[in-house]
Amino acid sequence: MSLEFQARFSLKMIPKPRRLATLLKPTTRFFSVKESAKPGDKTNITFLIQSLRGKPSITSLPTKLGRFLRRLYSVNPNPSNIMVVTHNVKGYDEFSKKMEELESGNGAVHVLFSGGKDENGLSWCPYCVKAEPVIHDALKKAPDNSHFVHVDVGERAFWKDLNCPFRKDPNTHLVFLPTLLRWKQPQRLDGERCSNKDLVEMMFEDED
Repeated sequence: MSLEFQARFSLKMIPKPRRLATLLKPTTRFFSVKESAKPGDKTNITFLIQSLRGKPSITSLPTKLGRFLRRLYSVNPNPSNIMVVTHNVKGYDEFSKKMEELESGNGAVHVLFSGGKDENGLSWCPYCVKAEPVIHDALKKAPDNSHFVHVDVGERAFWKDLNCPFRKDPNTHLVFLPTLLRWKQPQRLDGERCSNKDLVEMMFEDED
């Protein structure tokens, strides 16, 4: 007698059929999968999982089922980062205006402060150059409908001035570059810690 197990959970986007087929290939000797929603639906997905071979034991099947669901759910949780809105601003005035706009909305706001860039697109701050690709890659871990603001603080001389407004602003109190923070929340990374992939991903995943 075959056993049927029904797993219901929500995904923001169904994986593309080819990607889903590739994912299921190692597990086809245990399960067959039927999709009840069309690709692109932002609705609940119901997978009807049926045993194909033998009579799975009570103890082994949940393990296989759990492994299958974890693998499926881990596929591209935020495809193309389409749910994260990115803003690029330069200088303190643009930064202040943008933050006023975002405070009226919903969703988490993460802010990256880094040194200004030259005509070749490289920052005068070496730690910023090292951290930027790590942070942008980790954006896929950011919450849905969140915002990411990349702030160019300006030239090195402007930043080194102890009266620099980025240093004096009570909501930033910057000491090091780069600095990654969640706006008006305690989560903050600065300096070399912004190049630590695990720490950056934890910040984006962390809930208030």
